[in-house]
Amino acid sequence: CDARHPAGATLAVPSISSEPSGSAMTTSYLQSRRMETVRAWTSFVEHGDGAEGLVRPEILTSWTRSEAAVPTDVAGAPLADESETASVWRGSPLQTAVERVEAELRRTAEDGDLVVAITDAQTRILWTYGGRVMRRKAETVNFVPGGRWDDQSVGTNALDLANRLAAPAMVFSAEHYAPIVHNWVCWAAPVHDPVTGAQLGVIDLSTTWDRTH
Repeated sequence: CDARHPAGATLAVPSISSEPSGSAMTTSYLQSRRMETVRAWTSFVEHGDGAEGLVRPEILTSWTRSEAAVPTDVAGAPLADESETASVWRGSPLQTAVERVEAELRRTAEDGDLVVAITDAQTRILWTYGGRVMRRKAETVNFVPGGRWDDQSVGTNALDLANRLAAPAMVFSAEHYAPIVHNWVCWAAPVHDPVTGAQLGVIDLSTTWDRTH
């Protein structure tokens, strides 16, 4: 979906795909890919630069940032002040954009058992909606309004990469730095002000890695 309005933001749902169009997302392929990411992550954690060539450059760069700031046993994202987060969201261009496509976002989340998130420019989550199972998983790691999902708070993830690189991003399984989300796959894309072009944050879709297609 794509919502454009002078008082809102440009909101485009990221494409849910981990491979070029036409690739077959078989269970065995996904399991093999997951094992590759786990091996690369383990090599990095145990040997530092041992993952070079095993993951994409942007993942390795983010792992390096994450390693300096986040323990591998991090239990969840730190939470910003609840009332401040609500105040930032209320009446913002991001809220306006979401309101225009909220029914579609909710259907997407429920039909695919995804969790949809909108962040600000600092990768703080402002709004989420999730399918029944993913909503519970999200709550356990503070993937909720107020959760700080920059990589120096909770490790490598698609929200941070999309925000940092100003481009769509996908992070699969153990490409995430924190083991608490090694069972996830996330797709994110920047959200821009249609008038000024300023990057306001990102929109993210997340689910479990085995649901990649």
